[in-house]
Amino acid sequence: MVAPIRAGRNVTRDPLIVVGAGRSGTNALRDVLTGLDAFGTWPCDEINYVWRHGNRDHNTDELTIAHATPEVARYIQSVFARQQRKIGGATLVEKTCANSLRVGFVNTAVPDARFVHITRDARDVVSSAMQRWTAPLDLPYILRKARFVPRSDLPHYATLYLRSRLSRGRSEDKRLSSWGPRFESLDRLVEKKTPLHEICAHQWSACVERALTDFDRIDPGRQMHVSYRDLVTNAEAVVSQIGAFAGHDLPAGDVRRATDALHKGSLGAWKSRLTPQQIADIETICGPLMTQLDPA
Repeated sequence: MVAPIRAGRNVTRDPLIVVGAGRSGTNALRDVLTGLDAFGTWPCDEINYVWRHGNRDHNTDELTIAHATPEVARYIQSVFARQQRKIGGATLVEKTCANSLRVGFVNTAVPDARFVHITRDARDVVSSAMQRWTAPLDLPYILRKARFVPRSDLPHYATLYLRSRLSRGRSEDKRLSSWGPRFESLDRLVEKKTPLHEICAHQWSACVERALTDFDRIDPGRQMHVSYRDLVTNAEAVVSQIGAFAGHDLPAGDVRRATDALHKGSLGAWKSRLTPQQIADIETICGPLMTQLDPA
């Protein structure tokens, strides 16, 4: 185990890492938390390039504990320490969806972290993820993330990004060759021209299953599990509970204001976005895990 690097003598709060498959509400949860004075984060959406430094040539995001070498852990912890100094005594929140495939790696690299795992109905995730696979270029978003790419890795990721955009241009349905967490069988599914809704279903399943398996090996006192449904239907209570989990007694008025933007409108959106055949295919792939998460 690598000893954690502290950000400074007076800053001792444990970082809070939000874990979840892409389109599961990870952005919404992070944004609500960092809308409170008690929390802070990076000025970009994700720092996957930081997590991948030292393992950038690994073909998937499924990094293992063995990938968290002392050198890799020291680098990641130095990035956390630098950002912690910038936000002062607030709890540092990190959200990178690919971490759902490598919770054990993250736990080894940042051993003082606490985790909040958020899950969402696979059908809603798939219907939302399909839109991201075919979304147009968002250059400002890319540039914000690029600021945190280690300089030595810039040529590598620039090449991968260019290949992905070229692949989208050649694709009949104008989709990227890869979007979101890269799980073990992703490239094989893409090469087989698997329907996009099935790829997204396998992606959700891989992320959730791998995260739950890794969490079984982590101290229960350092993890909290919430559903997207609970977050948007009982927001103030859920956010207050997360605050307490992170060591904060959040003022009720602040929580109310921070959660105002959350809404229930996206719950069950799959019913109008997906065809009956797509729904049946998703439930075949994800059904057992959906039942495990929500037996009701």
